[in-house]
Amino acid sequence: MVRTTKERELEGRLKSVTPKDAVNLRTAPTTTDENNIVVKIQNGEALSRTGINADTGWSRIDYNGQILYAVSQYLTTVKPMHDQYVEPSKRYADLIVLEGGKNLVALDMIMNRIGQHLGKGDLL
Repeated sequence: MVRTTKERELEGRLKSVTPKDAVNLRTAPTTTDENNIVVKIQNGEALSRTGINADTGWSRIDYNGQILYAVSQYLTTVKPMHDQYVEPSKRYADLIVLEGGKNLVALDMIMNRIGQHLGKGDLL
């Protein structure tokens, strides 16, 4: 696979970032097409930035297995404490709900499981 110069410039900068306020994640690094907006992410939701291009002002984001793009000036890096404490603890989690609690499928699954336990009269 041959990569363009712009793709090479995006490589090698893996960091956790979050929107300063809110940011649109897009299928392509352009604001001229409003139809390429996949999701709007709010401040506090951690994203995995896999590349940044200082010349174009775009960041490449891995979001739920999709490669999307965001304007870099709307992002800020997540505190190092997140990388030091939260990320390593994920390997001990029985369940991780992505999308900042907006994952309705996961929340429905959790609610059903709690309902099953309450119906049996036990919580473990």
